[in-house]
Amino acid sequence: MARRPNTDFAAWPALTLEGNLIAPAMIALVANQRPSEKEEATYGLRKGLTIRDEITLAFRVGQAHYDDFTKLTSPSLPATTRFVSGLLTEAFNFADIAQDTLPIALSAGTGRVPVVVVPPTDTIDRRSSVLSTDRSRSAAFALQDNLNARDDAMWGLATNGTVLRLMRDNASLTRPAYIEVNRPGFTGG
Repeated sequence: MARRPNTDFAAWPALTLEGNLIAPAMIALVANQRPSEKEEATYGLRKGLTIRDEITLAFRVGQAHYDDFTKLTSPSLPATTRFVSGLLTEAFNFADIAQDTLPIALSAGTGRVPVVVVPPTDTIDRRSSVLSTDRSRSAAFALQDNLNARDDAMWGLATNGTVLRLMRDNASLTRPAYIEVNRPGFTGG
């Protein structure tokens, strides 16, 4: 008997889907997928490791970065940016993270993936004074604005160190569309 995917979002308390970016059933399908050995070979995994091993390793590396970050008493924008850069490089395997100009703190994929960073004292959907002195805006709005203005960037990230939001170029700003991950129990955004 085939296993039915779990589409109950209680199974993923740290995941939020907003808009029609991806269906909950698709998340369940990805979470329950088991690759064959032939499929695993196409990922270029290190000898002796499976995809699950790599996921576990990336999770532990990300967890170590996050633990160090949470030990800071009042993380500044530069400290948060360093944390995000290390997380994206070592846990998410971005090989080309580069500093950028505000409101974009970092970019990856030769500039095609903009990353907006604000300190944890700011939420992603509220105005942040660190992004601009002349035009106060939220990290989410700054990222969406940047994605919509460019032809070379389809996806981007907005974060305050505790929430990581993946957003897509979306000229229709009538309804937000994103995938967001935060630590369970955290109510900020």
